[in-house]
Amino acid sequence: MNSLEQHLDQPELSVFDVPSVPFFVFHIAQGDYTKKAEGIIRLERQQLVLEYKPHIGSTKQTLEWVGGMLSYVFGGKEYTPKPDATIVQLEIPLTDVEELYWKTGWYFPSEGSFRNALFLRVKRLSLLANMPGSTAGSLLMILPRKHKQAAQALASRAMLIKSELFLKSI
Repeated sequence: MNSLEQHLDQPELSVFDVPSVPFFVFHIAQGDYTKKAEGIIRLERQQLVLEYKPHIGSTKQTLEWVGGMLSYVFGGKEYTPKPDATIVQLEIPLTDVEELYWKTGWYFPSEGSFRNALFLRVKRLSLLANMPGSTAGSLLMILPRKHKQAAQALASRAMLIKSELFLKSI
């Protein structure tokens, strides 16, 4: 039995087999960047799973806060901020992944530092249609520095399993 068959026959993957990696997605425009989402990417059997929490735009949050404070001051109503967005789970079959790799780059020149990132490109636009920060079927996920090795392992393992699935199909 080869490694792919062993991997696919397992009822569940152990947490220690494949690391999960936290990430942030930013929108970068004219030297300014805003956080669009934060989450975790992991590998489960034959798919990538992205669990993320979309961020509400700061302008909208500010307007809600001002409106809430005005209603408290003038109307005596208690201000309770709205809860953050719920966590969204996105499952992408490895057969639909075109590329997944780790890279480093100067993503935020204003900070003057290099960052680690995972780059994901999929075959169908609909897979990332609702993912904040995705562009034309691709997604750049910025990673905390301490998760560099886990990201490299995740990308390597995912592409290895994808290759084995392809070879098994021919």
